[in-house]
Amino acid sequence: MDEMKKAWKVEKKKKSAYAAMLLLMSGVVELLSRVVAAYAY
Repeated sequence: MDEMKKAWKVEKKKKSAYAAMLLLMSGVVELLSRVVAAYAY
């Protein structure tokens, strides 16, 4: 039972880390596109 809980916690941490990375990536992409747009005009 304890092992299951531990594995579940690790899995949850992995998922949240992945989600945070995706969020960060989309933020970086948005920033880059804004910079490109600023230089284009």
